[in-house]
Amino acid sequence: MHEGFRQSQAWLHSWAGLVISWLLYLIFVTGTLSVFRGEIDYWMQPELHAIGKVRQDQKIDTLETVFNSFNTDNQKIAFASISLGASYQPTISVRKFVDGKRQHETYDPRTERKINLSRTVGGNFFYRMHYQLWYLSPWTGRVIVALITAMMLVTIITGIITHKKILTDFFVFRPYKGLRSWLDGHIISGVIILPFLVMIAFSGLVILIGFFMPWGAKAVYGNQQGNLYQQAFNFPNFNESASDIKQNMPSANHLIEQFHSLYPHKKISAITLYNPSRENTKIVVSAEDENSVNAVGVVFNSQGDVVSEIGATNTAAAIQESLNSLHRAHYANYALRWLYFLAGLAGCFMIASGLILWSKKRIVKNKKQTTPMQRIVQTLNITCIAGLCVAVPSLLIINKLIAGKVSQQPAWEVAGFFIVWALTFFYSIIRLSSKAWYEIFFMAALMCVGIFIVNLFYPYSNMFYAAMHDDWILASVDMLAIAFSFIFFFIGYKIRSSYKKIV
Repeated sequence: MHEGFRQSQAWLHSWAGLVISWLLYLIFVTGTLSVFRGEIDYWMQPELHAIGKVRQDQKIDTLETVFNSFNTDNQKIAFASISLGASYQPTISVRKFVDGKRQHETYDPRTERKINLSRTVGGNFFYRMHYQLWYLSPWTGRVIVALITAMMLVTIITGIITHKKILTDFFVFRPYKGLRSWLDGHIISGVIILPFLVMIAFSGLVILIGFFMPWGAKAVYGNQQGNLYQQAFNFPNFNESASDIKQNMPSANHLIEQFHSLYPHKKISAITLYNPSRENTKIVVSAEDENSVNAVGVVFNSQGDVVSEIGATNTAAAIQESLNSLHRAHYANYALRWLYFLAGLAGCFMIASGLILWSKKRIVKNKKQTTPMQRIVQTLNITCIAGLCVAVPSLLIINKLIAGKVSQQPAWEVAGFFIVWALTFFYSIIRLSSKAWYEIFFMAALMCVGIFIVNLFYPYSNMFYAAMHDDWILASVDMLAIAFSFIFFFIGYKIRSSYKKIV
C-alpha cells in the first residue's frame, strides 16, 4: 500500500489498466466496428450489390414461397429463422436446424428463388471477437471478457479518484508537452465519454452475468435454462419435440396483417419458427428494436392464431432487456449509431493513450534506459494499437481477393486477419520501436487505400457505382476506408517527425 488512499488508487489504476488494456483495446475496437456489422456483412458479399433495392411487398411475397417450402420439406426441422434484413439488404435469409446441423438458404425477392452467395465471416467476426474472442470456447471467451469488463469498471472508478481535478483538466489541453500532453489526451477522451464507458461496462457485465454467475439459474432450472428466457420474455417452449402430424403453414400475409393490427408502427425484422409444418408449430414474428429498448413480438400457433405477445414479464427482465439494447445499440437509429461509433473511437484512444503514457513515464523515470519489461510493453503496445489498425482492413481486402474462389472462405478470412496481425508483432520485435510505430501506421494507411482499390474490380460494388445508384450504405465503407487512410498516414507522419520523443 502507498502513503494515502489516492496514491493507492493511482497505483491500482495504473497496473490494473496495464494488465487488461491490450485485450480491452481489442474488445473496444471490435465492439466499435460491430455497431455497423450488418453494413459490413453487406459490403463483404458482392453478389448482393447487383440485385439493387427491392420493394417490401416483394419480400412479403417471397415469405409465402419460403413458408410453402417448409410444407414440401420432408425433414424434421426443429428450428428456423427467417431474416427480412435491413432496408439496404435485398435478400431474405433462412437458417434451419435439421438433425442438429445448420443449413443456410438465401432467396432473391425479385425471382423468389434461392441464390448462392459467397460465404463470409462478415461483420459477425468483429461481433464474436468483441464478446467471445476467437478460437476459444464460448464459455471460456465470455468469462475472460466478463473479467476484463469488471476490471474496466475498477479502472474507471480509480481513474476518477486519481485525477482529482478531472473536470478542471477537461478544459485544458497542452500539446507538445510530452507526458503532460498524453495525460491531457487520456483525461479528456475519458471524461467526454465517461457516461458511455460506465453504461457499456455495466451493461456488458449484465449481459454476461449468466456465464460467470450461473448458480442461481442452475439451481432453479437445472439443465433446462432455456426455460428462464421462456418465462422472462414469454417465448415459446424451446424444448418441445416436433409432432408427428404434418400441418401446412399458415399464410405469411395473414400473420403480418395480425402483427400490424397489434403494432401498426413497427417494422417486421424476423420470423422464427419452432417445429415448422407440424401440428405444434409456433411462429414468432419480431419487430425491429429501433427507437425502443424493449423488443416486441407476437407468437402464433400452427393455425395462425395469436397465442401471446413477447415482452419482458417482470421488472428484472425489463431491466436486463433494456441494458442489452443499450449495449448493443439495437434501439438506435443511424444518428445514434454514429454517436456509438464515435464514442467507441474515443474509448480506443483513451486506452491507447493510457498504454503509451505508462511506457513514457517509466522511460523518463529510468532516465531513458529501456528495461526488458518496458521493451515487452512497447512491443505489445505497437502490436495491439498500430498492428490492429493493419489487421482490420486486411480482413476486408482478403474477403474481396478470395470472394467465391475458395471453399472455406470464412476460415481463410479469419486466418488472414491473424496472420497479418502476427506479422506486425514480429516486425515490432525486430525493428526499433521508434520506427516500428510510424512504419506500421503507414502500412495501415496503405491497407485502407487497398480496400478502395480492390473494390474497384467489382463493377457493382465500388464506391462510384454505389453513389450513382444511391446506395450510400455500400459507398460509406469505401469512404470511411479512405478517411482512415488519411488519419493513419497523419498519425504516422506526426510520429515520424518526432520519433525521438515517442515510446
